[in-house]
Amino acid sequence: MLSNGDWLIAHASTLLFLYYPAGAFW
Repeated sequence: MLSNGDWLIAHASTLLFLYYPAGAFW
């Protein structure tokens, strides 16, 4: 299992990867 910190880092980076380009292009 991931620790809480690793989970937050993984999801934050995933969300940034998915939503930052969407925000930039939309």
